[in-house]
Amino acid sequence: MADAFIQMVEKFRQSSSTEIEKMLSDGVQILPQLLDVCAATGTNSAHQAAMKILNFDDPEEVSNPERYLLGLSLSTSPDPTIVTELFSLLKKGVKNERLHESLLLTTAALVHTTRLQQSSDEFGVDIENYFLDSLQKCPETKPECSQLLLRSLKNLKSKSTVEKLFDIVQKSDSRIGVVAMKALYALPTSFFDRSLYRPILIRIINQLGKKYDSSTRTLAIDILLRDQPTKDEIREILVFQLKNSDSAHAEVSTFLWNRLHEFGEKNHDIKTYVTEIIHEEGLKTYHHLAPRGLSMSFSRTFTSNPSGNSTFSNAIEMTGKLLKRSSFDVYIHSDQNFIHPLSLGIFAGGLSSFTSSDNGETNPVPDEEIEDATAGMELSLMGVQTRPIVFFVGKGELMGLVWSGAGSEKTTALQGNILLQNERAVVPLFNGLVADVNIQGGLSFDLSGQITISLWHRTANSLVQNKAGLVLQSVIRVDTSFVRSRVDYTVASNAILDFTSDINFYDGVLMCLKLTQPEFNVRQNIHKTERIPGSKHKLRKAKYNTIPIPGVTYALNKKNSELCGVMYKDEFF
Repeated sequence: MADAFIQMVEKFRQSSSTEIEKMLSDGVQILPQLLDVCAATGTNSAHQAAMKILNFDDPEEVSNPERYLLGLSLSTSPDPTIVTELFSLLKKGVKNERLHESLLLTTAALVHTTRLQQSSDEFGVDIENYFLDSLQKCPETKPECSQLLLRSLKNLKSKSTVEKLFDIVQKSDSRIGVVAMKALYALPTSFFDRSLYRPILIRIINQLGKKYDSSTRTLAIDILLRDQPTKDEIREILVFQLKNSDSAHAEVSTFLWNRLHEFGEKNHDIKTYVTEIIHEEGLKTYHHLAPRGLSMSFSRTFTSNPSGNSTFSNAIEMTGKLLKRSSFDVYIHSDQNFIHPLSLGIFAGGLSSFTSSDNGETNPVPDEEIEDATAGMELSLMGVQTRPIVFFVGKGELMGLVWSGAGSEKTTALQGNILLQNERAVVPLFNGLVADVNIQGGLSFDLSGQITISLWHRTANSLVQNKAGLVLQSVIRVDTSFVRSRVDYTVASNAILDFTSDINFYDGVLMCLKLTQPEFNVRQNIHKTERIPGSKHKLRKAKYNTIPIPGVTYALNKKNSELCGVMYKDEFF
């Protein structure tokens, strides 16, 4: 699919608006895929053709417009006129709330992408002011209004919003504060004035002056640790958390301890600071270092080779033996480059009444605010926040899902095709010839989920499956009056990543998490052609290679392995 997607993008870039519109009209059965191609094309002609086909005024027809907006938000080289037209549509208004949110998020993401292309923050200042003014007008009785605009600011990634976001974190209620902190987390650390904002982060982590949501505090930990913290800063948060790890700080202190070990594996200074502080403060005791919460954090390596490596980081924040927030982040590193292609988050709240202790009494969450039962999923692709998917709000919807069995069949939550790489360069060679290099990469993805709940056996099993097909094509041409040479290189693969969780709440709560990658193949094709103008000489060479990648189940952490051993002891022994 990704191979055909790249070829279609090239064809659409060479076509007029009328020709593209006709293809969209004739291809109704594959319209979603063609809309992905229009979005990746990034030309005004393709955009005008798509807008003539789509109906943003119909509140019932949402899937196709939303899919186009998703693809557009991930466009690598959008035409600036597209941003202007989307902003006009935004001010005009759309009737469907889901579509309105997707339109906000896409407009913000395209402003950020265009600013990077132009190397200037002057583009889209009116759009940024529109977001900030709308945020200011949100009524206090409707926190979802502020949350929506804060997610848009997360995609905007503007340095001028830092002060406003910190102000919201410190003054707003916990629900809004968490979203504002997520927007801050998405910003580069170079945007933060160390002398001004790092003391604020420390106060948030230690919960000084105000009660903060635990998710706000753990996000503040991540922001602080990734920006080269000093020994005194680590001392301030580590000593406070270890000496005050009561019920109000147990999960945060456990999360901090895990994060320090995770960052210490990559940053030798942090590892050294922690070791020295533990000895200097006399904290090397079981009373201080024994984990009192169930939160965890760890990193593992996907692949590693001389050209770069890919890793994933998994952070799980618990509350009252239940999941509150989970994030799964994939990173790709090389000597000089770093990208964050995927971030998958799961959130839940208001579920403490569904658990019970050994004596049959419910387990209240310490200092938990009264909130409706809710759960959902957030996804960011290439740093772009998509519209969150909410599974249920309220106990009524939750019990309706349980009794109806909805979700027991694997259901696609998000799918699409995006252009990952689109580069062209002319390279003078040392022999005097000139090489024309064209590189394109495409990705087809499908994110699906499944959950089964048995009230009789008191078990729950969930699956989050990520399917992806990746194609990278590079073409190198050398055209002269006496020889024409061309090399085509293609690498392609289809991979699956399964994240499963099994919960047993028959006698207490036991949870086993598993991250597995089934085996797959990486295919490499190389074609070389050579011609001499004016002669019959023609040379063709081809080389094919298939690299098998074995399946693997990743070791998460010791605590999870112990819980899995208890749950499946009859299968192991």
